[in-house]
Amino acid sequence: MENNSGRFTFVEFTDVAGGRAAVVKKDDSIFQGRRLRVRFSNKKSNTPQSSPPPIALSMPLSPPPPVESHRPRKTPNAIESLGPSDPRSHWLFSSTTPLVTPSYLAGIPIDVETQLRRTTSWYIVDLTRKLDLPHVATVTAMTYMNRFFMLHSFSSHDRYLVGSAAVFLSAKVNERTVKLTQLTEASLMLASDAPDKSSSVTPADIDHVKQRIRQYEVVLLNTLSYDVVVPQPHLALAALADEAIAQVDMARENVLNVADVFLNDAMSGRSRHGVCQLNSPLGTVALQLTADELAAGALYLSCLFHRYVIVRSWQPHAWSRRMDDFVRSTDVFAHVHIKSVACQFLAMYDSHRLPESLQAFANAANSIY
Repeated sequence: MENNSGRFTFVEFTDVAGGRAAVVKKDDSIFQGRRLRVRFSNKKSNTPQSSPPPIALSMPLSPPPPVESHRPRKTPNAIESLGPSDPRSHWLFSSTTPLVTPSYLAGIPIDVETQLRRTTSWYIVDLTRKLDLPHVATVTAMTYMNRFFMLHSFSSHDRYLVGSAAVFLSAKVNERTVKLTQLTEASLMLASDAPDKSSSVTPADIDHVKQRIRQYEVVLLNTLSYDVVVPQPHLALAALADEAIAQVDMARENVLNVADVFLNDAMSGRSRHGVCQLNSPLGTVALQLTADELAAGALYLSCLFHRYVIVRSWQPHAWSRRMDDFVRSTDVFAHVHIKSVACQFLAMYDSHRLPESLQAFANAANSIY
């Protein structure tokens, strides 16, 4: 079909295939000897024109590499590097060599330092509870505080400011939103001794403490060398308990509750009424054991505490089995030196205050530590 407009004759094709074939063959009969011109629309010269989409070439694609399936685990294997929980980590301190901390060099007795660590841990627990932070943030903040005072003295730094900065940094690391003003107000409420704590805190106090917490956050990061990832022994405990329950039927909730008590005491720095020797763990078992060792020790003692367990299976009757036989025969604790770890745990307690099922281990622990 021809379209005459002025001096040019334009040829339009309703059949696209026929038009392309005519152009390729340069058939003069179709164009009737006229000169072919490209027709542009009557638009301004500066109007941008859209270019056609690129031609997609069908290129052969290589198949993706096979994906290796792994059994999901909450904690890495014992042979993998666990960062600060790796035995080669510089944040792990030996319990057999004398620990000379900066606080001890500054004249603070070991038992006083242990009490300061534990009360600061209690302060962190109360502060995270007021801020509605998860337990993982509490454990991380307590670890930051204990590591900080392994390199600094309690006499040179305000432990409440260090604890507040540790909570503030822990909330960031664990991706929890905490406003600094809210954290400052909560910390002042906890640290204040006034009967009416709400009226004793002034805006000037809040601004001053906020500035100090920011400063201590920088000091804390520099002290930690920005090594802020803390392995969580509570996650390792849950995974280890699942492996144990797969071998013997036990009350999972009861076993985990007792294991959590041991684990919380280890993380908070418990000791026997503050009585520590120079070569003692300073009440900071968490600074001497890896996350896997902490989880295994807590679960091991919990299993010994529950001396008997009722096994329910498809059999018509229920039968009893001694838990200590299971502990001796199972391979759940094969990845750690479980007897040594259990002794370090029980060294935190007075043996006469423990149940009879744990007193034998406690006496052995007291003779070692």
